[in-house]
Amino acid sequence: ASTLPESRRYTDPLAADPAAVLRANGEISAESLAEVRRLLLEALDKPAQLADWFGRLMTEPKYPDLVAGGLDIDAAELQQRLAAGELLQLSLSARTAISETAGRPQLFADGHSFELDGDSLALGRAVAAALPGTPLDGAMFQNGASALCLALQLYETGTLHFADDEDY
Repeated sequence: ASTLPESRRYTDPLAADPAAVLRANGEISAESLAEVRRLLLEALDKPAQLADWFGRLMTEPKYPDLVAGGLDIDAAELQQRLAAGELLQLSLSARTAISETAGRPQLFADGHSFELDGDSLALGRAVAAALPGTPLDGAMFQNGASALCLALQLYETGTLHFADDEDY
């Protein structure tokens, strides 16, 4: 919803009339249902938007308190650790999926969406197919700047971590 313009977000049709809100407190009105239906049907007609919503929804963390997001590392340190032979792996709580529909490949990981391109597509596929706790091939991260950028984002959100990180 954060990417939708205000005109495409649900607003309660009664909200403009404070007296109506008081009369209908707690009621799901016919007008409200009609507005929700209109918005849903409009979204269903846009395959890219539907794929993005569904991918984010299906990968939302089942246990959010187990996701260790907010890890701080810069691209140089990540590259240095990978060059030294350290291995990245999918976190045990990670939920991932990939969609190559709607004309744009996307990786979904823990409720986030990442657009993939030529350099990052192989890494995105590998992450989506990986079993949690299994190290990923270090060569995947050397496929170009966008692959390294994707690895950095996945590390920072807690989807990936180094095999020897103590917090996992």
